[in-house]
Amino acid sequence: LVWFFNFSTLPNFETTTTQPRQPTTSHKNMADHRAAGNEAFKRGDWETACEEYTQGIARLLSNRCAARLKQDKPSQALEDAEAAVRESSGTWHKAHFRRAQALLALGRQGEAIEGLQRCLQCPQPAPDRHSNEAVLAKVYPPFIEQYYPPLVGNQAICVRYMNGRRGKGVVATASCLAGQTLFEENPLVWHRFVKKVDNFEACSYCMRTRLCFDTCPPALVDALRSLYGDSPPKPFEHCPRCNLGYEVYCSSACRDAAWSLFHRFLCPRNVEGSTQPSADDSPMHQLIALCRAHERTNPLKIARVFAQVLSAVGDNVSNTAVLAAFQPFRNFIANEEPSNIDEAALDLIKQALPDARLDPICTLSIFRQLNGAFIRNAQRLSPVSELHTALIESDDRRPTLLQLIQQQVGPVTLEELLESQLMQGLTAWGSGMFEIGNSMNHSCEPSAISVTCEETFALRMVATRDVRAGEELCISYIDETEPLGKRQQRLRDMYLFDCDCDKCAREGGTA
Repeated sequence: LVWFFNFSTLPNFETTTTQPRQPTTSHKNMADHRAAGNEAFKRGDWETACEEYTQGIARLLSNRCAARLKQDKPSQALEDAEAAVRESSGTWHKAHFRRAQALLALGRQGEAIEGLQRCLQCPQPAPDRHSNEAVLAKVYPPFIEQYYPPLVGNQAICVRYMNGRRGKGVVATASCLAGQTLFEENPLVWHRFVKKVDNFEACSYCMRTRLCFDTCPPALVDALRSLYGDSPPKPFEHCPRCNLGYEVYCSSACRDAAWSLFHRFLCPRNVEGSTQPSADDSPMHQLIALCRAHERTNPLKIARVFAQVLSAVGDNVSNTAVLAAFQPFRNFIANEEPSNIDEAALDLIKQALPDARLDPICTLSIFRQLNGAFIRNAQRLSPVSELHTALIESDDRRPTLLQLIQQQVGPVTLEELLESQLMQGLTAWGSGMFEIGNSMNHSCEPSAISVTCEETFALRMVATRDVRAGEELCISYIDETEPLGKRQQRLRDMYLFDCDCDKCAREGGTA
């Protein structure tokens, strides 16, 4: 017996706080903006004048970027392009295109691809769009072919470039029946959802819960006593250095893995002779308190991203090494998504990680881009408890455990019990970013769904129907059972695209 927990219908615990952006559709040149600015100045419309002059400056910087690229000065060209992106508030396609050109000239292919994708998200004339898509189609496939095969391994899938609109996608390399596993993957970065008060402890690394007699629901105590006998689970371990309450581990293996990957950089007591008066006054303690107060988890994931970059670069002090280590996270980059605590959270992260090597990436813009990526693309995680595992997998123990629980809650089938709030409340909910899973495109008729049936934080992608070899595998980013209009609006607001899948085409009368 295998029971799958479906994450696609779970509530969105951390959502966008801003209204969808309305980018400018202006395609005026520099002279047009200057003239419009002069007219606005004459009539005393200072706000319009400043906006027109700013857009004109962005175009001037873009032109100088192009000239510097001709001079073989890509570093200076990149400075001009990034200034043009800022001056145009990130809404002018050509500024992003110039930035991508400069990054390609510097050999920073992954960042250039991200720039081209952002370029294509901006309004632009059809000829420019076709040209930009052609450039992306030229540089993106070689990057994908080099980057993703080691991540995929011997699983029966591959990551391919689909087209300029869809970008990359995941394709089945062998046929698969409905219900079969398509692939599994561990998260690149993850964290348990934080609340003002947690109901129970969970491992800070693997997110597994530990059920104790005195903290679990009364209806499950007899079942737990039967499961554990006279040997209840050992208490969670703390970091021996900082001993902070929010950093706990189910085993020494998880503690050591967390230390190696991120905690050694975030631990306030890692540095001997630390000037922190106490661990409770550390920047990380203040950050967790801030996130709890606002029930925002993403700043803690972002802190781990920067810590993992430091872990990857080791003693290397070059900016190139830092940018290369950040590339896996840059692949997730989306539009910026501000929050009401981002500046305060970033300041605390900088205090917790006072390493100058992070300066190129530890910026407010990148913080907000990561926040946007997590909001739109993070997959739900909820490793099941040992009681779940015993009920699902143990043929010997299942009847006794089920009977003990039925004596407390009344007649209930195994399926009904596993779907109940009683059992789902035993797990720690969180989210993570997956390099393969987050490469999957959307369809309102998904061919795959993310599930878990183990005591791990791994993502398991399962076929929802029979899949042919060579077919693109798609998931649904939203509740695909909603009416066409609601689906289209939700995708437009959250993911900035109009869905043209077969289901939308049929329901819209365009099939």
